[in-house]
Amino acid sequence: MPTTTSVGMIKHIFGDTSYKEDGKDDVLIGWIVLIISLTILCICLYTIVYLLKSILKGHIALWLHKGVNGQVPDIKCGETVTIPMGWAAGYLAMAVGLGLTICVQSSSITTSALTPLVGIGVITIERMYPVVLGANIGTCITGVLAALAASADKLALTLQVAYSHLFFNLTGIVIWYVIWPMRQFPIRAAKFLGNTTAEYRWFALAYLFFCFLIIPAIFMGIAFGGPGAIIPVVVLCVLVALFVAIVNTMQSRCPERLPEKLRDWLWLPEPLRSLAPYDKYIFAPLGAQLGKCCKCFKKEEVVPTKE
Repeated sequence: MPTTTSVGMIKHIFGDTSYKEDGKDDVLIGWIVLIISLTILCICLYTIVYLLKSILKGHIALWLHKGVNGQVPDIKCGETVTIPMGWAAGYLAMAVGLGLTICVQSSSITTSALTPLVGIGVITIERMYPVVLGANIGTCITGVLAALAASADKLALTLQVAYSHLFFNLTGIVIWYVIWPMRQFPIRAAKFLGNTTAEYRWFALAYLFFCFLIIPAIFMGIAFGGPGAIIPVVVLCVLVALFVAIVNTMQSRCPERLPEKLRDWLWLPEPLRSLAPYDKYIFAPLGAQLGKCCKCFKKEEVVPTKE
């Protein structure tokens, strides 16, 4: 039988049929295609978000405002018995987020369209929270529809992935919303991160960089060491998080029950309890240097008003 030789993709495109065994050409063309596809994806997503945000104005914006901020009236049974229904308002907002996400097929578009309304005070963070949860359910519809498009022999596998996505989101909603005392944890965390970002603008990028790149990379590296390496690290992280949470709670509610040294965190080095050193010695000088190159990084000078 005749033998065939593999030819690099770039050499094949430009008509050079010389054989190259290491396959570096295919690696190069793979990186080029990856960069081009990611660029096209970002441009398309930006265009879709921009167009849909322009659509979600006028009467639709008023409908969203009424739906998200809507209140469910209490049910009166006779003259003495009244069934409170205020708790259902959050689930109504969740249904609005679900319906809107099904229409636009993107939870990111729903949140990006409503987030400015939270910034100007039209929607509260407490009411925006169930809207985001509803949007997370709505985005699962896209996965189910994509799973149904698979061939018959692969349908069971694709539906398993889609339903795993759906039940993951439903479980999270049950834990962090249906169990009402747990609702305060995400809301307080969001307020804390928002207030921190308002004080230190660089914190948002640093948070994304560490939480979505550095920390997962560290745990992935530890995972290669097997259960003997990852279990002690996870247990240690959980114990430290529990200790900090318990001490913070006791500092605000019953500081007299704590040892004198634990009644505040001033005994820790400043870089471990404050972002001010990082802002002063790293990001402020960096922002000043970038401000010389680009006006976007320049701080706005506040002009004092004369009384």
